[in-house]
Amino acid sequence: MSKNHDTSDGLDSIADEALRSLIAFHMPGNPERRVAEIHDAGAAIEEALRLLWPKANMHIHIWMASGQSPEIAVDVGRHNVMLDELSSGQHWGLMTAIMLANALKGSNQSKRLLILMDEPGGNMHLSALQEIRNAIHNLSKEHQVVYTTHSDLLIQQAPPGSLRIVQRTREGVTCVRPEAMERDQGLAELLPLVYAKRNEILEHTLNANNALLIVEGRSEYLYFNLMQRLLPEGEQWPPAHIRIINADSITQIVPLLKVLPQQINTAVLTDRNGTHQQTARQVEHIRNTLAERGQEGHLLHPTTEERCDIEDVFDRGEFLALAARLVPQLAELDIQEERLSKALDGALKRPPLSAYTNHGALADGIVRIAQASDLPQSIGRFRALFSRIHDVLFPPPPAAQEVTADGN
Repeated sequence: MSKNHDTSDGLDSIADEALRSLIAFHMPGNPERRVAEIHDAGAAIEEALRLLWPKANMHIHIWMASGQSPEIAVDVGRHNVMLDELSSGQHWGLMTAIMLANALKGSNQSKRLLILMDEPGGNMHLSALQEIRNAIHNLSKEHQVVYTTHSDLLIQQAPPGSLRIVQRTREGVTCVRPEAMERDQGLAELLPLVYAKRNEILEHTLNANNALLIVEGRSEYLYFNLMQRLLPEGEQWPPAHIRIINADSITQIVPLLKVLPQQINTAVLTDRNGTHQQTARQVEHIRNTLAERGQEGHLLHPTTEERCDIEDVFDRGEFLALAARLVPQLAELDIQEERLSKALDGALKRPPLSAYTNHGALADGIVRIAQASDLPQSIGRFRALFSRIHDVLFPPPPAAQEVTADGN
């Protein structure tokens, strides 16, 4: 597959091999069908390209002289364009479409693929990266996509919980969740993630009337989304002018605050555990950073209790009933005055329940099965939390003072 007519040898690449394989699939050996079957291969590539970019206006032309490598050209709009004339984003899309079409051949497009990408869009212009970001998003609707990147633009769209940070040490390479990073492991590895969230925030906060709520982790983010689904229409929270950002870890909140413009109206929601010194230091650091931004009082906790997690917002009985549907052994859990998360962690660490490592691991299942009828009391408790958050971000005006005229 060459980039121009003058080059007779194909490029030694994965896409080149994929194109040969695709043509061979559509050419079982009947020479009378040769032109039509090459056209079928081009149509398959166009179909894969539409999966990447539904609005792509590109038509593929393939030809192959006897004994030679296949040649390819593209119509973009009404113009015939050779490969070396495509933009970097268009070229990446075409190569990816060729490999995708080859992987899907003979499956009527119904096969689900595991697609691995190493640094898609590396060294490309921002406009090309935006095209690639959209393409990856479209691919992920039908297939499982795993990709490595240093680009904050490509990190930005990753669903909660899907990010891993690759750490290279003398012992080898390991992948860790952002929340597993220790504070002293260096900010450099976290910067792409921090700036990705910053980009998402800035898109929302261009309007001065909008505000931002940073939550400590994935559980808070998932449970807030659950309540958005369960609340009656017209009462959904957050409203459009408040954006929720999942920090992925309490250790990432301060770096995120420090890269945000100071005028952005921001509040932070974290757990509270007065006995855990490292967490208490992180909370104090967040409080001080907010104060430096002129946002004193903008640090919130799930409840007003001395120790609390997001699970403590739920009515305890309602939460345990849902948890027991996921882990039947939890139905036998007897909790007196003990903190709910601590009791759950103690039970989940028992060998028979090893699939759930801690209380946070229950969040996905709870969100999946919960209905409004399961959580009547909890919904009311979340309403109270949402009201506290809204009042911090948008304080109600002070009550008007009634003045009585004395006639003078």
